[in-house]
Amino acid sequence: APSVPKKFYFINIKDDLLVFGIEKGFNGGHEQTFVVEYQPVGMSDAAWSVFMISEDALEDPFTNGTYYLKIPKIPDGQYIFKVHAENKIGNCSSIQVEPVEIKTEPEVKGGTNVAAVAGGIGAAVVVVVIIVVLFFIWRRKASMLKNSS
Repeated sequence: APSVPKKFYFINIKDDLLVFGIEKGFNGGHEQTFVVEYQPVGMSDAAWSVFMISEDALEDPFTNGTYYLKIPKIPDGQYIFKVHAENKIGNCSSIQVEPVEIKTEPEVKGGTNVAAVAGGIGAAVVVVVIIVVLFFIWRRKASMLKNSS
């Protein structure tokens, strides 16, 4: 059977995924699948939700043997997470992380809408051009009336 993962810890939330760090144990010579289980804190009678990820789906951004394990985001709240490895030989024991607070950061509704600014500037330029043209037309008519009298 595979060995218990050596490390398992929460890193962050990125692109609607929960990102954990995991250091794999020995796989017993066969590809292993990691089974992540989670449940809300204080609800020990609730069923554990399960997400499975194969060993080859882990991302290896580090050179120290720690991999990214990503699961789909779950609703905000405080959760207990545990993971174990399994393969065709069997399962290992679970390793658990401290309770994790999942909280989605609000989207920043700032920034300038470039289209609105460009539209406003364009409209202002058109108004100024119309005023200048009307002024020259009025001046020309006034000059023609003065010359005819």
